[in-house]
Amino acid sequence: MFQVQLLRTVKFYICYYGWGDFKRRSNTCNQSSLYEFLNIFIPIIPYWFRLLQCMRQGLEQKDYGPAMNGLKYLSTIVAVVTRTLYVQRKGTTMRIIAATSLGVATSFNTYWDMVKDWGLLCKDSKNPWLRDKLMLPSKSVYFVVIVVMNVILRLAWMQTVLDFHETPWLH
Repeated sequence: MFQVQLLRTVKFYICYYGWGDFKRRSNTCNQSSLYEFLNIFIPIIPYWFRLLQCMRQGLEQKDYGPAMNGLKYLSTIVAVVTRTLYVQRKGTTMRIIAATSLGVATSFNTYWDMVKDWGLLCKDSKNPWLRDKLMLPSKSVYFVVIVVMNVILRLAWMQTVLDFHETPWLH
């Protein structure tokens, strides 16, 4: 999700310099409906490509695994779009929709990372609760990184993306 802000910054520079606002030292980008549309569309491009790759891979291999992985990217697209619409339109309803979609995306992405990508909770593995093939000798590193860091960073990301100010003790 880190590339979303990068792409929005690039979009702003294109608007600011491409539309000539730099000559007037003003920012009229936010007044354009095209800019609002691009604010929604541009950040989802990387996730859209990954979703299409997963779908193509699933069709070519006739396997549902990659297609299910594509749901991770689809949920992120929905979360980015609803969060952007919330910022543009505000309101309690949009905030609830954005929070719900971010909660679903965060939960699904965390589950997929922990269970499918990193192999956590594999009870039949030769490494208890981890996958068979490990890169690092210390198993505790996996539990700390997978469980603690992934979950904490995803929840911090969710709080940052939603721009919650009701919980200052989380900062």
